[in-house]
Order: sequence, then structure tokens, then C-alpha cells
Amino acid sequence: MLRALFLGLGIFTLFIGLECLAVDSATIMNLSDTGPTLVTVAPAEWLPWSLISFGAITILYSFTLPQKFSGG
Repeated sequence: MLRALFLGLGIFTLFIGLECLAVDSATIMNLSDTGPTLVTVAPAEWLPWSLISFGAITILYSFTLPQKFSGG
């Protein structure tokens, strides 16, 4: 169970990092009572590489967990 949790978190973080690497900015429309407002979000330059490396390390960690934590 713990191995699957770390593997899932690592894959999720890796994919978010790859997505931040591919997207320069995202524009979000907030619909409110006063009218729609646009918010532009741009990830910092260091964020995609940090997420990718954290995800890869977490995936590798999940494969090196001892068998006693695997639930079996």
C-alpha cells in the first residue's frame, strides 16, 4: 500500500512537471457576479525541473522500499 502511494505521487508529480515544462502560461477565466475576470498563471523557470526531479526520485524510492512495507 505504501509502495503504491509513493509510486502514484511520484508519477503525478512527474506529469505535472512535464506539463509545466510544455506550457508557458495558462489563462483562467473567473466567472463572478460583477463580470468575468481573467487571471494569467505562469510557472517559474525552476518549477518544472524541480517537479520532474522530485517525481523521478519518488518513483525510484518506491521501487527500493523493503518488501515488509508492501502489505504482503
